[in-house]
Amino acid sequence: MNDILSITFRDFFTKKIILWSFLPLIALLLILFTIFFIGGGAILEEVKTGLATGNYEIIEQYKILSWFLHLSIVHWLGAGLFYLLGSFIVIIVSLIIALMIAGFLTPVITAEIDARHYQLNINPKADFYSVIKLMTKVLLKFVGLFLLCLPLMPFIGFIVIHIPLFYLFYKFFLIDIYSNTVNRDEFYIKIKQGGDSQFIFICFIFYLLCLIPLAGLFLQLFFVIYLTHFVYRNHFRQTINLQLEEKIK
Repeated sequence: MNDILSITFRDFFTKKIILWSFLPLIALLLILFTIFFIGGGAILEEVKTGLATGNYEIIEQYKILSWFLHLSIVHWLGAGLFYLLGSFIVIIVSLIIALMIAGFLTPVITAEIDARHYQLNINPKADFYSVIKLMTKVLLKFVGLFLLCLPLMPFIGFIVIHIPLFYLFYKFFLIDIYSNTVNRDEFYIKIKQGGDSQFIFICFIFYLLCLIPLAGLFLQLFFVIYLTHFVYRNHFRQTINLQLEEKIK
């Protein structure tokens, strides 16, 4: 494990990978800029002003709702929920954007790591349409899980939403990494098995890191590199050991 971490750091801190790691951040900034440009910023500003001053001009015509929102306890809870929900949404959007960009770059990164360290040249790999089909199924299941967990939020809190989010995170990495590191038949076997306990545990640790603001945006390619080394070294342990022995000779 320590050996994989060490080699992952060396691979990650190269000029090319560092530059690519900024892509999710740039994409998020472009999306936020677009939202504010088309008027989303004005709506947010209106809500923030209402929370700060208690003046909700939009709903003043609705007397009961206006009276309710002017209650001090509602005002205080609303302000806290607004900023908490806003932060949570930014984390979710950041995570999904980072996963999508990492997914596009995974074939390039896995091929480079294979060429640099292992020279396994695995073929044939799972075809693009099969991978997209599997990811679409995962995305639909994620939406279903998300909708099931949503009503539980008032009772359990935001923690329940992490169940579908981790499911999406782990499954996307499982499909992404194995579709680019093992042959087609082994890929389908691994998908049916759901990976192994180590792979799930590593994804869980990486998911926790993603909850740190900006870390989830910047470290996605680090996760890809680490999991690529992990799969190569575990799945092809015997072949890699033979290669190392030949190099020593």
